[in-house]
Amino acid sequence: MHGHGIFNWWGFSPPVDFFRYINGRRGLREVVKMVMIGAGDPRHLLLTLARWGTYGKQFRVYVVEAQVEVYARLLLLVGAALQLGLGLRERAALLLDLWANLHLRPASRTYLEHIGRRLSITVTDPGHYSKLVGLVNADKLKYRERDALDAVCRSWYTITSAQYDPSHAWDTRLRQLLGTRYDYKQAEADWGWHMRLAFRIQKLFLDSSQQDKVGMEKVGGQKDGYVGISDGWGQEFMTWQKTGCAFTIGTDCPSTLANTSLAAALIASYEAVDLRAMISGTRKCQYFHGNIESPSTLPGTVAKPCHAAAMCDGGSKDKQLGYWGDMLTGPFPALALASHTIHIKNAQHGCTKYSGSELALRQLEFLLEQLWTNCLQDDEEDAQEETNLKSKQAENKDQDEKTVETEVTSEYLYHIKQEDKKDENINDPMTGIADEKVNDLSEEKKRYVEMKAQNIRSRKNATANIHGTAKQGDIKHTDNKTSRDSQTDKKHSNIREEDSGLGCEKEESEAEQSACTSVTENPHRARKKSSVEGGRPHFDYLEPEGVEVVLLSPSRLNDLSSLPEVEGGVDLVYVSAATAHLISPSLLSSHLTPHSTLILETVQMFPELTDDQVAEYEVRVTTAAEEAGWVRSGPDPLCHLTFHR
Repeated sequence: MHGHGIFNWWGFSPPVDFFRYINGRRGLREVVKMVMIGAGDPRHLLLTLARWGTYGKQFRVYVVEAQVEVYARLLLLVGAALQLGLGLRERAALLLDLWANLHLRPASRTYLEHIGRRLSITVTDPGHYSKLVGLVNADKLKYRERDALDAVCRSWYTITSAQYDPSHAWDTRLRQLLGTRYDYKQAEADWGWHMRLAFRIQKLFLDSSQQDKVGMEKVGGQKDGYVGISDGWGQEFMTWQKTGCAFTIGTDCPSTLANTSLAAALIASYEAVDLRAMISGTRKCQYFHGNIESPSTLPGTVAKPCHAAAMCDGGSKDKQLGYWGDMLTGPFPALALASHTIHIKNAQHGCTKYSGSELALRQLEFLLEQLWTNCLQDDEEDAQEETNLKSKQAENKDQDEKTVETEVTSEYLYHIKQEDKKDENINDPMTGIADEKVNDLSEEKKRYVEMKAQNIRSRKNATANIHGTAKQGDIKHTDNKTSRDSQTDKKHSNIREEDSGLGCEKEESEAEQSACTSVTENPHRARKKSSVEGGRPHFDYLEPEGVEVVLLSPSRLNDLSSLPEVEGGVDLVYVSAATAHLISPSLLSSHLTPHSTLILETVQMFPELTDDQVAEYEVRVTTAAEEAGWVRSGPDPLCHLTFHR
């Protein structure tokens, strides 16, 4: 088995802000469509979402991965980034722990088990899987894939220590990878860092500095928005290659519990035996992981069913549970290579002052703070618009009250004139009767005004129900509430006139009423959802409006010429290094437009490759892209190549 494994748990390059590399102008109401193929983790999605408030555009990301286990990890990490009720440092530490470490802290392990139970319910419920963790849509997956996703989420809290030992699984993979060099694993890690990665990081730093000098596109004074590039994670890289723990969280709790989100079972596959290699003795056999519909079509091979566990020892037919991910590069390029914070510039004796763990934690805090600030700012703008609407409604209500008072007064004056004509002789002979009549008329005026006001309000409410919108129901509710309040005030005033000793009850009722009003007008309580929806418990997540992440079936990798789930053209296509062999003229050919952009991930952070092999890879993928109709363009993101139509 290759050192990068079968499951692509993380990417091998820094995150990219997709909006910076989109060609053409888009309207604010037009949806920007992007396709990510084999990215492995949500790093690009989180950075794009953090910068989304700057562009103010709606976007939809279609994600295509080879295994549902990667989809489960995406739900886990995106959910941790968007879940309500967590602090900034707590959220960043949780993400860093779940993202990169083979062992977890007790708090992270508890969260993993809890979210596993919730996701196992929601991913198979038709009422929930269209809006998972706030913005992920799993509606396009097949039923069997959603069932597999459910099984993966359940395995996070059902796998026991007897079934999966992370240290033993890592050591087993390390022995198989190094073979006779296992006793010199420390020297292997040291060579991979000092002789390969350290030089390439220095080259990246020099290239980015030269591009800044010639005036390439930049944000904040550096390429692609990054303040700097760090090589301070060398010691952590060498430790990770021995133990599997990439970053150390600055807490007193040791990381001793298994990160079962990185555990996977190798399922049934096909074993393709290369007869020519067996005859020549150069290679025993070649294994293909995944479902091969017609294995007999492979040239010079004989296919027979087996279990993918045979990829390890060639003889076992039992399904093996272990760690089958990357063991060569690690999560460092995705989390600690480049940073948007100024802490990466702090150097001591020519080296970065901060370690990779500190830089990764600060980078995640920066992204999360920017993400939540932009999303909450949109919520505040919506709340401000709602407040302005309420103020306009209140002004309209005051104007209506004045109109009602004017109409009632005019009608009352007409009524008084008619009464005066009937009783012209009442004031001359009998003065006492006149005073009594005036008092009766004053009481009658009160009743008459109240009756007319009620009639006018009822007529206005009836008209609003017929011709108004849904929002006018709030105005009706407010008017009815005002009417009830006026009746309550009148009732309390009458009671106070009869018995002044009952004033305390009025004060208590007014206090209760004001308390209820303050609760209903609290915007934060109104924004939160109930903890139970449709009888199913779930978490509350931040839901950015106009953003959607669509999970596509892994079987789409067999034919990417057209995606039925994608309507219209695609603005950006991202292809990782693990799926670069899919570049061809038929790649999304029915969805490409003249302004489409292609971003390819390079292999600069692969320590097992020489510099010549890295350059050869870039030449080969560039040639394949040009044959497919793409044109090389710049500027390039870190560890990526950019193409346009």
